[in-house]
Amino acid sequence: DYYLKVWLGLDPDEADQIKTNPNRATRDVKEHVSRLQAAWSEVARSNPVSLNIDEFLALEHPESSMSLLIAGVEEIFIKHDADGDNKLSREEYTTDPYKELLPEEVRRREFEFDEGIDANHDGIGNKREVIKFMDPKNKFWAKEEALRLLTLADLDHNKELSIEEVLNYPLEFLESKLVDPSISFHPDL
Repeated sequence: DYYLKVWLGLDPDEADQIKTNPNRATRDVKEHVSRLQAAWSEVARSNPVSLNIDEFLALEHPESSMSLLIAGVEEIFIKHDADGDNKLSREEYTTDPYKELLPEEVRRREFEFDEGIDANHDGIGNKREVIKFMDPKNKFWAKEEALRLLTLADLDHNKELSIEEVLNYPLEFLESKLVDPSISFHPDL
């Protein structure tokens, strides 16, 4: 009910019709329900028919799920922690064991490490620092988006945006995570 009415925006009559006769649902609704079922099965770790609070947050608000953040951090450490010391060096983070990185990708990862991961600037990214970095609510990501928009639209290179410069790129600003945070947290909505 909640999913059909709130997430899909169906009116109560449509939702009731779909519940009583699922075959009447449109292809779009069926695809959304299939995605929800897949997401549910990924987050329902303790019980396949009900969710605890962290599992519910992982389903509804993945950005608030500490277990998903920790899983993402573990993936980063598995991939990049070459010496297995549970710490990331700048060199480890800027190296990909599976492919050769382009120079621009290396520069981006160096920037992410220096400005995002290594919060205390000791040259090491511990798990706590990487968890904070991975959190989409981290200020790093807002600064990154602001810098992207400034680089794109600041035509006179004065490090400020005039209304005319913003209006030259309306879609980029309207679809920005700074204007609409749901893009960052719920890209499927």
